[in-house]
Amino acid sequence: MAKNIIDGFEHPPGVHCGSSAFTDAARFIGLPWSEPLVFGLAAGVGFYLITADGASPSRMIAGRSGLFEQSFTQNTGLVFDERTTRDASEALQGILQLIDGGEPVLIKSDIRYLPHYDTQTAFNGHKVVVAGYDEGAEEVYVADTHFEGLQPVGYEALKQALSSDGPPTFWSECMYGPLRRSTAERSIDEAIRQAMAM
Repeated sequence: MAKNIIDGFEHPPGVHCGSSAFTDAARFIGLPWSEPLVFGLAAGVGFYLITADGASPSRMIAGRSGLFEQSFTQNTGLVFDERTTRDASEALQGILQLIDGGEPVLIKSDIRYLPHYDTQTAFNGHKVVVAGYDEGAEEVYVADTHFEGLQPVGYEALKQALSSDGPPTFWSECMYGPLRRSTAERSIDEAIRQAMAM
C-alpha cells in the first residue's frame, strides 16, 4: 500500500490557521516568509462578528480579515489553485492526486472532525495543509497551526471535515488546492506596498 509524504515540506508551529497554512505553502514553493509577514501581506488585521442563532456557539468573533486568502494572492501575485466540489470523496481523491504530483494542499476544514483537537465545537473555516497520506492506514497527514509536525487524520474524518456545513461559513462545499508561483508574482517590496494600500 502506498505511503507518500512530500519531501521538503516543513511545518514550524504557528499562531493563526490561515497565515500558518499559507506560510507553510509559500515556504514549500521557495518563499521563506515569516508568518507575521504572510499575515501582513494578506492585509489580515481586522475582525468581524458572526451571529448564528440556533448554532453553538451562537456568536463568534473572527480576528482576521474576511478576505484573507483572496487578499494574500492579490497582493503577492501568487496563485491559489482553488477547487471546490460537493462530493467529499471526489475532494479526497483530488487531494491525494495533488500530493502524488508533489504539491501540498491547502484545505478548509471543521476542527470538530480533526482528531487532534478532541472537541465537539464546530468551526468549519479552519485552514490546514495536507502534506502526505498512507493508503494502507487510510489516513492523511496535516500541518495544523500550533501542532508540532504532521497530524494523522483518517480518510472518513477528513471527508467530514471538508464537507461540514457548520459555522462560521454554514456551507458544505469542499475546498482544496495548491499554492503556486506565477508570472504575475510581485516583488516583496511591491507586495508590501499593495497590502498597505488596502
